[in-house]
Amino acid sequence: MLPSLTSNTNALIDLDHFKKKCERKLQQLFELAHFINNLRN
Repeated sequence: MLPSLTSNTNALIDLDHFKKKCERKLQQLFELAHFINNLRN
């Protein structure tokens, strides 16, 4: 049975939202790593 188009679209939107959230977390990690690096130097 094929999933309906709307549930497919919702899944894609959820995936995109999840990706954005992960990218933000990664960005924060990079900034934190930079900060720690600067403290050590």
